[in-house]
Amino acid sequence: MFLLCIVIFATLAMLAGYFVLVVAGKAEGGLQKFGKVLAIWLFVLAALPVLAGGYMVVSGHGTGMMRGHMGGWMHGQHGDKLCAHHGKGVVTPMEEGHPSK
Repeated sequence: MFLLCIVIFATLAMLAGYFVLVVAGKAEGGLQKFGKVLAIWLFVLAALPVLAGGYMVVSGHGTGMMRGHMGGWMHGQHGDKLCAHHGKGVVTPMEEGHPSK
């Protein structure tokens, strides 16, 4: 859903920037310069969310953002399972009845 919002925003900003650039090309004087600057600003605004989303995916921030908040596991330094909220060891139902325990 978040990706769809980024794509829609970037598309609308690019279209608005192109429209402003076309209109600025027909204007004269200071209005033409202002229109070109505004169009460039709209192009930059369209690129920022796309670049930020790409950075989040590459750096690993974009995957599993809710891990730890929804009862997921967090692993310690030695690979032991820890409770996401308290940092204490937790016995899972599968380990509880295991004959090796």
